[in-house]
Amino acid sequence: MLEIEDSSLSHYQNDEHYNFHTEVNGLITYYTAASLLIAAEYATYFPLLGEEGEALNFVRKNSYSTLVAQADVVRDNTIDAMDDAIKVA
Repeated sequence: MLEIEDSSLSHYQNDEHYNFHTEVNGLITYYTAASLLIAAEYATYFPLLGEEGEALNFVRKNSYSTLVAQADVVRDNTIDAMDDAIKVA
């Protein structure tokens, strides 16, 4: 059986962490938890994956996230304008 030798999940950003676990869940679903001999562990793991997804949706939708997104647009526009000014000069 193949094993993940090392993956420092603490270094992942929120979405990267969730995407990794979503892919792992897909593989577990494909090969079935019973055939992988992890049925008991999967029964605990699967609901936690759903809770993480719900938490990420909350973070994406909170008011602070909106302010950060707006600030990102302003920053990007400023950098693009500076880049254009440099090219023209």
